[in-house]
Amino acid sequence: MLGRSRGIRMGFGHRQLSLGGDDSSRLPLAGQTIETPRSVPRRLPMTPLYDGGGPFSTHVKPQGRPKLLRDQLYDHMVDGEFHDVSQLDEWLPTNQWVLAMIALIAWGFAFDKRDKSFRLRKRRLGERRQFIVPLLSGVTLPKYLEVDEGVSIALSSEASSGSEVDHLSSGVEIPEEERMVLDVEGRFVLSAPDFVTETIGILARKGAGKTYLANVIAEEFLGSSFEIPFVVIDPTGAWRGLRADVEGQPNTSRLVVFGGESGHYPLVADQGRQLAKVVVSTRPLPAILDLSLLGLEAQHGFVADFLGELYMLNREPLHVFIDEADAFAPQRLDKVSEHQKRCLNVVDNFVRRGRKKGLGGTLITQRAAVINKNVLSQVGAMFFLQMVAPHDLDDVETWMADQVRADVRRECRKNLPILGQGQAYYMRSGDLYTFTRFAVRQKTTFDASATPRMGEVPRTMMVGDLSKEDRLAIEGQLGDFEGSVVEKGMATIEPDSIDREDSTPVLGYSEDEVSSNNDVV
Repeated sequence: MLGRSRGIRMGFGHRQLSLGGDDSSRLPLAGQTIETPRSVPRRLPMTPLYDGGGPFSTHVKPQGRPKLLRDQLYDHMVDGEFHDVSQLDEWLPTNQWVLAMIALIAWGFAFDKRDKSFRLRKRRLGERRQFIVPLLSGVTLPKYLEVDEGVSIALSSEASSGSEVDHLSSGVEIPEEERMVLDVEGRFVLSAPDFVTETIGILARKGAGKTYLANVIAEEFLGSSFEIPFVVIDPTGAWRGLRADVEGQPNTSRLVVFGGESGHYPLVADQGRQLAKVVVSTRPLPAILDLSLLGLEAQHGFVADFLGELYMLNREPLHVFIDEADAFAPQRLDKVSEHQKRCLNVVDNFVRRGRKKGLGGTLITQRAAVINKNVLSQVGAMFFLQMVAPHDLDDVETWMADQVRADVRRECRKNLPILGQGQAYYMRSGDLYTFTRFAVRQKTTFDASATPRMGEVPRTMMVGDLSKEDRLAIEGQLGDFEGSVVEKGMATIEPDSIDREDSTPVLGYSEDEVSSNNDVV
């Protein structure tokens, strides 16, 4: 026999009914606080009016926990009225309201501005996400806002316009003929010939300007006195604008476009090996491979064929831009895909061993978390534009872990979610160690990657004609094509075919010049 009856407890949804035991047990209503034998007071769950998290959530918050800055600012500005900066300082002093505004923007809100007053509202459908620096223009703020000990974010226009260019750099002087200028002020300069055989990464969320920056680099190649050869793997049709000026009229750039809606020549899925031979044979003629009219599976097969053949044939400096690189070198493979694994293997071989064959590349992706980490680990220099996803920021910090100091790493991670459009970091490890923040210069060619806006007339462009010499050279290769170095359906690399001598072709220099100065590469 039990010395004491503890009763029987039965559950019905969110109600609990006790039979027997203490007389204090009762049938509660939703939302009431109840007392049960041998239990602590608790509140039954209530159905929230809006279960979206963030400031609009009506969940019961634990008592005693301080509100987040975003929720404090939301409570003050939910009235839909304009509030001036003095009120914001009163609510959240020491400029904490700036951090709260950044958090609310990230949660889908926007601010209307009138003089030095702000009004909170929900972001409209199709409206672009606001950036904090232009939003606060004209408001007196410190140059940097302290976020944590030793970490700050830039707030003033002076701090965000590229004044940090010389933050950390190797101080190497670049000859005038090699200079490649990427920033607004003309202070951030790289060596174009050195860049050709490097493996570079450009990481940014969509709309932050990663393809725009890559186009600026390609413009510098086109304008170089070295006649730099490059090829673009373009799965979205955003690169054809290099063949026109900013107004969409044909320019004089020497560049051929295969595929897409306005290419000089059509492109089909099984043409990868053929076009690799054309690229090598017509160098230094740059080429764009517009794959936008192919399905994703066909794109995988084409890229596997093209890069595999290019690796086998090429022996001189050549740079390959791979846009949306995570599609061709994913961290997780699609098990039903016929070509994706083969494509990943070829891209991996390209970034690991391509330098010996004169091949360099720029990998452009909007998700650091989904691109293959073995491929990403081979990147020697990286451009970072705005990123907000926690997993992407974690992967960026992991990439930087063994290459940059801890204080620099913390600063970059704190700043990345609030970088304005066109603001970028450049990081390079090794002897030419550089950590630079800069504002990307404007393009001098047509922006075919611009996002269409409601109410705007779609912009059009015309692709300029090829010269007679280039057309004859290309059509001669297209007509004479009979086979390929790599057997059809295979793009693997045999061990005996890999060069054992670690010598990289250098653009614009003879072998004697390279051997006498190893610092050129």
